[in-house]
Amino acid sequence: MSELYTSLVRLKQAMNNGALPPMTDIPLTVQDVIDPTLTIGLGALFEDTEKGLRCPVRGCGVYRHMLSSHITTVHADVGGANGVRDMMEIPRSTPLASQSYRQAKIAEFAARRGDGLAILARARATNAGAAHKRDVRVRAEQTKKIVYKSAGLRNLTNRCEAQMRHALIDLQNQIGRSPTVSEARSLIGEGFAGQVIAVYGTWNAAKARFGLDQYKRGHSRKEITRDMVLEALSAYYDVHECLPNQRQARKATRTPLIPSFPTILKAMGCKYDWTEAMQRAASLLNIYGGRYGLPESARPDASKPVDA
Repeated sequence: MSELYTSLVRLKQAMNNGALPPMTDIPLTVQDVIDPTLTIGLGALFEDTEKGLRCPVRGCGVYRHMLSSHITTVHADVGGANGVRDMMEIPRSTPLASQSYRQAKIAEFAARRGDGLAILARARATNAGAAHKRDVRVRAEQTKKIVYKSAGLRNLTNRCEAQMRHALIDLQNQIGRSPTVSEARSLIGEGFAGQVIAVYGTWNAAKARFGLDQYKRGHSRKEITRDMVLEALSAYYDVHECLPNQRQARKATRTPLIPSFPTILKAMGCKYDWTEAMQRAASLLNIYGGRYGLPESARPDASKPVDA
């Protein structure tokens, strides 16, 4: 179960080190439902110690200690609590409950169960090997959630999109040019570089996403090449066995993340037609079948010898 990232969690961060990482903005695609002024950023909620969590639904903004019940009851038209979780990139397993509510429930549970937790701890101690394997699985699942789901946890670990972009731009300013993955590993850390590649598929795909490729000599505008876009689309295809549709391109919820919708259209030489852009990409990447791929009938027969 993931911890909900709230303004109180952020306050504790500030008290611990005095510096706060940047937050990822609420995407334009969901701002008709989620009001950015009612949140502190993607994956996070306002929390008041006395009043609870603030509802982020546009036109609402009420405070509730058990916010999921309020959203499910009052805002069923936007998908209830799970709909809001999805739009806010909060894992469905994360309870939308205030810290004070959760602490009260934990205390109530502990009192009701008595020494049950101590018994459980002794049982786990007698089977340390199984507990270790279970802990490894839990950590792996938590890592998967950080990468694929929780913007709040990515903020908490300084690994959200805004923070990674901020770090890469700072590195580019530091060395005076677009950084290589080796330079990022050396100057920022192996873990950071690995996380960027895990989220975006390849290092160049991340730079295409953030516009951090090399400048053309004599020009000040950033140039994102077709090869970089194709590399990002190829990494996406390797994971999902399909090219992204228009909805997935406009609202990136899958990793590896891809360059922005207009960037891909421009790189593929298509002003408005996403289908044509993906068909061109499929042709260049030798992708057959599926929504955008070349016809299966045109796929080369591997059993036949190739003419010299």
